Amino acid sequence: MPPPDPAREELEARVAERTRELAEAKAEAVRADRAKGEFLSAMSHDLRTPLNAILGFGQLLELSRLGEPDRDSVQQILRAGRQLLAMIDDILEFTRVDSGRLTLAIEPIVVAEAVREAMDVARTQAVERGVQLDWSSGAETGLAVLVDRRRLVQVLLNLLVNAVRFSHEGGTVTVAAEPLGEERARIIVRDSGVGIGPERIPRIFEPFEVDPGGRSGSRSVGLGLAVGSRLVRAMGGSISVESQLGSGSAFSLDLPRADSPITADLPTPSAAGDGPVRTILYVEDNLTNIALVQRLLGRDRDVRMLAAMQGRLGLELAREHLPDLILLDLRLPDVTPEEMLRELKADPRTRGIPVVMLSSEETPSRMGEMRALGASDYLTKPIDVAAFLATVDAIFGTS
Repeated sequence: MPPPDPAREELEARVAERTRELAEAKAEAVRADRAKGEFLSAMSHDLRTPLNAILGFGQLLELSRLGEPDRDSVQQILRAGRQLLAMIDDILEFTRVDSGRLTLAIEPIVVAEAVREAMDVARTQAVERGVQLDWSSGAETGLAVLVDRRRLVQVLLNLLVNAVRFSHEGGTVTVAAEPLGEERARIIVRDSGVGIGPERIPRIFEPFEVDPGGRSGSRSVGLGLAVGSRLVRAMGGSISVESQLGSGSAFSLDLPRADSPITADLPTPSAAGDGPVRTILYVEDNLTNIALVQRLLGRDRDVRMLAAMQGRLGLELAREHLPDLILLDLRLPDVTPEEMLRELKADPRTRGIPVVMLSSEETPSRMGEMRALGASDYLTKPIDVAAFLATVDAIFGTS
């Protein structure tokens, strides 16, 4: 048996100590990341809840008969509320992407469909600023890319909104697409606006890089392009920009190309007739949110609404009244949404009742969990009035 080697034993002890330190550091990093995720979830809920009331009641006022000065005031409220919501979304999205908690659903997507979806959302702002949106598809109407559809629309929408924001009145924003060989495709968003100075181009995709001159007429936290850049890279693509002051900018997305997916036309919903009074149960612990949904559902619809501010009471009302639809908040004081859904789906009396989640927490994993437990749909707060009513009408088979 060889004699002990003090130098070797010391080295092994130092290696063991270093291994232990690395393991502890990794465990601490995991705990910190989990704590950050929980903080973001809570912050998202707490910030979106008051915004839900601001934007929801603002949209209700918008539907009312108002004089021109009052209508303009409502528009200012909605515009400011949506701007604040966009800032909150940018911060949360950047943190989610930067921490590696991003979930992607990669599939073949026809570029033209994603572009038109983004354009439909950006068109209102373009009309307000007198900017023309143009989809220059050419012969590439069937060009497809392999991406997450929702994320691609998110990136395109951000580029379109920026292009409109920095364009002069009467300007044009053009989107074009072209194949780059067999494996890549390029989408280009080009504007005729103020352009970007050469000193800013190297930093344009960095976080918190805002327009120093305030030429857009609105504020941002400077995260839209940083988030977009990271999303594009996560989908296997790249993003670049060419610009010159006074001559506009062109942002290019290079993405993995795909075979064009097979698409089918969806059936057109039939016209709604005089139907029975529908009963809707809303389980929510915030009185303002209950009042908002009650007002929304009371417009032009034969609806009887029940409300419960605790999950257990909601379960009792569901079993007693057998509503046609249950709206369920994600955060309740006495039960978890998982418990609510499991009990509703386990009871033969309530198993077939559609359940729509209404939540301030917008994460793909959370949405997937709720749908896996039986939720029919998952809508986020602040409530988009048109989308909410369309979801209700679709469940009831009306239009």
